[in-house]
Amino acid sequence: MILTGAEVPDGIALVNEATSRVIMPGHHNDMIESAGAGVCAADELMCVHVSIPNCSTSENIYILQLKDFVGLQQCCLRYLNFVPGKRSEEKTSEEYQSAQVQTTLGLIYGTQEFTDQPRPFFAFRGIPYARPPVGGLRWSTPQKTEQGSVFPENRYLDATRYQSPCPQYDYLSGRVVGEEDCLYLNVFTPIVPTHSPVKLPVLVYLEGVMYVEGTAANLGPHHLLRHDIVLVTANYRLGALGFLSTREKTLAGNYGALDQVAILNWVQQYVSQFAGDPTRVTLAGHSSAASLVHLHTLSPLSIGMMSGGGNCVWSVAESPEIATYTLAAQLSCPTTSTHTMLLCLRSKSASDIVKAQTKMLRYKYWPVWFRPVVDGGLRQPAFLPDHIDVLSVYPSLRPPRPVLVGGVPHEGILFALGTIVYSEGGKSAREVYNEAVRYTITSIWPNTSSSEAIADAVTSFYYTSKATESLDTLVEQMSETFTDLLFTSCIWDATADLASTSTSPVYTSLVSPGVAALNRASEGIGIRSPVIHAGISHGHDLNLIFTHPHKMKLSTPDHRMSTYLTSTLASFVHTGSPQSVQTSSSVPVWSPIQPGQPVSYYKLSLKPPLGISSTPYRNNEWNLWRQTLRYVDTATVMSYAFSVVTWVLVGLLVLVVVLVLVFVVMLRAARRDQYPGNSSLTFQSRMSRNPSATSSSFSNEVTRGMS
Repeated sequence: MILTGAEVPDGIALVNEATSRVIMPGHHNDMIESAGAGVCAADELMCVHVSIPNCSTSENIYILQLKDFVGLQQCCLRYLNFVPGKRSEEKTSEEYQSAQVQTTLGLIYGTQEFTDQPRPFFAFRGIPYARPPVGGLRWSTPQKTEQGSVFPENRYLDATRYQSPCPQYDYLSGRVVGEEDCLYLNVFTPIVPTHSPVKLPVLVYLEGVMYVEGTAANLGPHHLLRHDIVLVTANYRLGALGFLSTREKTLAGNYGALDQVAILNWVQQYVSQFAGDPTRVTLAGHSSAASLVHLHTLSPLSIGMMSGGGNCVWSVAESPEIATYTLAAQLSCPTTSTHTMLLCLRSKSASDIVKAQTKMLRYKYWPVWFRPVVDGGLRQPAFLPDHIDVLSVYPSLRPPRPVLVGGVPHEGILFALGTIVYSEGGKSAREVYNEAVRYTITSIWPNTSSSEAIADAVTSFYYTSKATESLDTLVEQMSETFTDLLFTSCIWDATADLASTSTSPVYTSLVSPGVAALNRASEGIGIRSPVIHAGISHGHDLNLIFTHPHKMKLSTPDHRMSTYLTSTLASFVHTGSPQSVQTSSSVPVWSPIQPGQPVSYYKLSLKPPLGISSTPYRNNEWNLWRQTLRYVDTATVMSYAFSVVTWVLVGLLVLVVVLVLVFVVMLRAARRDQYPGNSSLTFQSRMSRNPSATSSSFSNEVTRGMS
């Protein structure tokens, strides 16, 4: 039987006829495992000989139908469909039970998969942790799913595939992807409770870039599940749908952060049913999700739900209502009242909201409009009751928990290339420099009077005249700026803060694997900088920790580095220390940061020298940003103080006016008692003798009250 095109449908695995190798779910051509056809259930397996056109697997293959099983080879997805056929008896029903878990929510079906070692593990994708945030639940606290409500029809949950990401704009395809019904998580475990009573430590990992993009499907488990941990990944609301706020109770914001609290609550309640230990939970994140992880360490809503920076100037919004009203204007919604504006915004589709939000951005990410806010006084309990610098000094919000903070040497390459690729002017270095450099700096502080002064200091420190002459030079200097502006300055600042206020160890790392780079878009616009082609930028280390749908094929050194990084992370999840007790004595000791000492880092690399850096990392740059941010903070404090004084003086003015009026009334009453029948005339005549006296006196009182 030969099937082509649309005749070949969904829900199958692919097996190479010649080698009997199975293409496992979530794997691509370079991740094919020699697992044979035995992955299939006895009562669900059937074989059909097919030929699939335009597929990279050119040999004849068998297609195996698997109920609730997703076979993924991306180039062939459009040719996969349900095919009736003959069953095989190659696997027992008892073995098939290993891909299901009986939980208090109901029966959940998953898949058995293999790491690259190969080692088996169990995957349960697409488990709802909250009700869909649609209709009246848009911009509301996530609502818990009721027991049994997630499987109303079949009495079991098909957890064999990822669910939709939350709505976001995909620049590659130029369209909005994802659905609002997106609050799903995924659990990956080496064992299930029916096989063993052992409980393993849990890693909850979140992805996100500038709060506007990210999906759990980018965090494939096939590297990390080499180790004895339970991995949980999840989607949460992004952009305006996750962080819209007017700083009012009706639109308090932080909905995406509250989704994450719901994820942690779900883990506490259910992860033990997947062999996870709810008393040993580590929360980790990448990019803007990492800043949210730091906020969770300060949030009273997350205390006790995890073990384990967010001091970045872009991490918390000071004036979120500006972004909200700007979005409303984009969607032609009234802003006369929050109620009418919300009614209008809720009538818009998620796609329209994301498109409008994207139109508000330049160079893909700037400014960072929608982010967490201080919601103290707006909801009870609040996610972020006060500003970070206030919360960080509360001992009760810093229970002992080890912290691991890390980065890569050239975080800013991704953003520098993005700025050049998405610039509105020409592609000459001078045009991009004039158009984008100051804008990207000042957009971090859009409502601060000192933003232009900050831009002057930053451009004079990082940029030379050659930046306007060569795209290679411009991208290198812009990359340095973004690295420190967006990450280094606040990561090390948060690290120093954590080390000085916590009784638990704080570890730092810098990943320097030397992986060949990365963004081929640079070649198309004439950039040949060695930094681009030899560096490692923001997020590229994730390719060594997780399997990614569009990942590049790993070389042998890459695989070694991947094992090194996942072992480091697994050790931290198990013991609170990133260095395993089984580490060779020849490897330098990984010591935590000491309070009051300059921040150094532990180099994670296959090339020597390894260990703690002998000098503080980018200390001159860090000092610049510490001074710059102190100036911004001082300006903000002065602005706040001026605002307070102004309102106090306004209050005094009102009080003076009231006192004067009371005095006038009392004076008239006294005159009436002294000169019955003539008090009005007498008072008026006294006023008329010196018409400026009272006015002048009143004016003086007001002036003194406002000085």
